[in-house]
Amino acid sequence: MLALVSRARTDPSALDEVLAVLAVQSQLVQGARERNEFLERENNQLTHRLALLLEKLYGRSSEKIDQDQLLLFLKQQLAVETPADPPSLQVQNIDVTGQVSGLGKLTAHIHYSMTGDNALTLRMAFRRTPQANWKQLGQLLAAGDRFAGEVTAVKSSEPSDTHSPFEVDYEISQENFADWSRKALQLRMPLPALGIPEVEESADSVAKPLKLGSPLEIHVRARIELPATYAPRAPVPVSMSRDFASYRSNYSVRGSTVEAQRDIVFRQREIPQDLLADYSAFTRAARADEAQLVSVESSRAPASRTPANAKHDSRQ
Repeated sequence: MLALVSRARTDPSALDEVLAVLAVQSQLVQGARERNEFLERENNQLTHRLALLLEKLYGRSSEKIDQDQLLLFLKQQLAVETPADPPSLQVQNIDVTGQVSGLGKLTAHIHYSMTGDNALTLRMAFRRTPQANWKQLGQLLAAGDRFAGEVTAVKSSEPSDTHSPFEVDYEISQENFADWSRKALQLRMPLPALGIPEVEESADSVAKPLKLGSPLEIHVRARIELPATYAPRAPVPVSMSRDFASYRSNYSVRGSTVEAQRDIVFRQREIPQDLLADYSAFTRAARADEAQLVSVESSRAPASRTPANAKHDSRQ
């Protein structure tokens, strides 16, 4: 958010993005405030019911019952230890299905299915945002996952259906994704960033345990179809397993279609100090895999089909 604000100072076009983020954050804060008010009402009702119950059991008393004593009694009788982790397993499934046209334009369908804390956050955001503004939510979600292009047709499952995973779908299109005027080129697969936490540098040069939060699984699948005249070559797969996490990727080619999968599972809530070096090596290997490109070759490059004024994507 700070980066967006800084960019908006010099780039007026970034102001709309900042306002959209602020709107979502405001809605989340309002939702939390309403939740607190609801819990306070519930607490007052329980206190009142407890007072009636005590009066029924022990009769009326000329001594006024202290409110704090009632609350203490309630906590002692109904104390429930709040679990450190969510009651359901945190799982995020992301599927990308798309194709690249002969003019180099990428069009893709993105599907999210998730449970846990991130699902709860998105449920609140979609529930409190008018459907007419869902495109902004989809654009923010895409930007957070480092998808480039224009987002359209944003839809979600019923936010109040907490018994099922929360699902979000949208379409995305990106001009100049591929430069087919070249006979050989390298493409970055349109896959979401996994957001692997990094070890923080300490000012006193003393490494501290890295908190990862609740155990989490992220599963990414992608299927991208290229024009029939192009032959892609799959990147090298990666497989790693540690006590704290595991990472696995696999890539395959079927004709002119590239298929990719990446899976990361965080098993521990925290990386202890003595494992930070191993964890750093683990994250470097995973990020190197995320940066792998797909090599594509063609026996004939249809340069005439690419407009002369097309702008190439500088991120390739």
